Amino acid sequence: MVERKTVLNSYEAREGILSMRELERLKFPTLKWLIPGILPMEGVAMVVGSPKSGKSYFTMGVAVDAAEREGADRVNTLYLDLESSHRRIQSRMRDIIGDKRRFPPNIDVQISWPTLDHGGLGRLHDYLSTHNVQVVVVDTWGRIKSTVSPANLSAYDKDVGHIRIWGELALKHGVLVILVHHDNKSATEDDWIQAASGTFGIVGSCDTLLYLRRQLNSTVGRLYVCGRDVDNNVYDMRFVDGRWSNYGPANTGMSNERREVLELLCGVEQPISPLDISKALKKSHGGIRRLVANMEKDGQVVRVGKGQYVDRLK
Repeated sequence: MVERKTVLNSYEAREGILSMRELERLKFPTLKWLIPGILPMEGVAMVVGSPKSGKSYFTMGVAVDAAEREGADRVNTLYLDLESSHRRIQSRMRDIIGDKRRFPPNIDVQISWPTLDHGGLGRLHDYLSTHNVQVVVVDTWGRIKSTVSPANLSAYDKDVGHIRIWGELALKHGVLVILVHHDNKSATEDDWIQAASGTFGIVGSCDTLLYLRRQLNSTVGRLYVCGRDVDNNVYDMRFVDGRWSNYGPANTGMSNERREVLELLCGVEQPISPLDISKALKKSHGGIRRLVANMEKDGQVVRVGKGQYVDRLK
């Protein structure tokens, strides 16, 4: 049987199509930010990092900061912490906010959720339809994504399809979705865009990609960012007492010697001298004295007294 074709009229054929002149006249609301200049409040973002790199602390800390904003800027979050227990979440929250502050009431947390193809997607739609939420965090994405995909699709197309589901959810409910994901062990700083475990279908389908890199037990890290609404950038980060802080744009040419000094300064309570630094790092006093002086000129450390230095955040 020959399929009968339906002929559309001119108006129907142009449905959804805009001329550039029509586009010129459109007015859009100002883009809102979860992290100013780094993470927009729309679409799908992915936070990638190796196990124990601090990506969960980073993501929850961002949610806490947004939850404590004033008035209309306050952000409500659904946080699916699917690799934790309530005890561990409570402990992480105490690390982030300290013992003297109350937990924010506008972050809902859940430690179990069905995969998307076993009722999880419908439950998300139901929740977002009945709750005033602006951000959904899934930590980690692998715990909730669909367990099956069409067999005839390539791995790339499967990954595109997995992310597209979240994009449609974000668009329908006007929320930002943050997917926390493990990294690809072969990723390097020079080619960090390959950090997300999986194919380039993941990277290409997310609106914003953040890669958090930190050595185990180190207080110094680095955040790599790219996206549709953000410039590609790299930020030096500090992780102390459960909190991530932003140093500002990174000096990507920083030597290992400077990184060692910076990490040491981040971990001490009081200003210290080049002599103290040289003893702690087991390096020559003269070399460290010259190195710290050059770091001061470059704005990487601050001198607060005669021969006493701190990192820039103290």
